[in-house]
Amino acid sequence: MGMSAALLDWRREQKRGAIMEPAKFDELVRKMMAKYKVDRKRAEKIVGKIYWRTAKDKFQKSQKSREESSVAEVLKRKMKG
Repeated sequence: MGMSAALLDWRREQKRGAIMEPAKFDELVRKMMAKYKVDRKRAEKIVGKIYWRTAKDKFQKSQKSREESSVAEVLKRKMKG
């Protein structure tokens, strides 16, 4: 999965567990190992893809929210003066 520099920068700013709690990651790894009969390394790779998909979704949602708040600020200023 190709990740943009903006996504990577945003990810670095997030607190530990903001995207996925470490316990949830481990739980998903165990479930993948049991369900698909794969070793831990393969399960972590699969869950890693899920993690980054989640990160990308949260990043896009934060960008959309940021854009909406910027537009709201501009409209508020225009209405004032």
